[in-house]
Amino acid sequence: MMIQIRRSLLILVLAAAALAACSNGDEAEKCMTTNDAARQGLVTRMHQSADALPWPVTLVKQYPGEPSAVLSPSPVPNNTDDTNPEQPYSWSFPMWVLLPSGVTAAQATDAFNQDWRKQGFAVTERATGSVQAKDSDGYVYVTKTSVQGGVSLNLGSPCFPKSQLDESGSWPDRIESNG
Repeated sequence: MMIQIRRSLLILVLAAAALAACSNGDEAEKCMTTNDAARQGLVTRMHQSADALPWPVTLVKQYPGEPSAVLSPSPVPNNTDDTNPEQPYSWSFPMWVLLPSGVTAAQATDAFNQDWRKQGFAVTERATGSVQAKDSDGYVYVTKTSVQGGVSLNLGSPCFPKSQLDESGSWPDRIESNG
């Protein structure tokens, strides 16, 4: 069961990174943000996503009762040329969505989907049940349902030059919605 969770998380992170990737070419000029703005934008959007749901939710890094199901923010290279100090990087920021009793993963995924469409995001529904969206600022949103029925939300930032990458900042362990 834990292998399935880990595999699902890896797929989730890679999907968000691929969607957030900047195009190749003169990458330094195509980067859309800075490291600090990307991180702040992700935290802000994570709060907004939780608040947009019609029920109160809590977003957490660790899935309850599964000590090895921990999601962590990570920097993601947008190509394989790690020799270029200006190659584009993005942040991936995943969290588990803890739903109130009686709310299913499918209902949560549908609520995210409806909110993103209402905001005018480009939305893609996958046969796997995941939903991916991209806002006009280049942030990517991905929902995924685990084999246990848990829902994760992963946000990917627009890219920034690798030379700005700073992993020293902190990320929230828990976000409570205002719902």
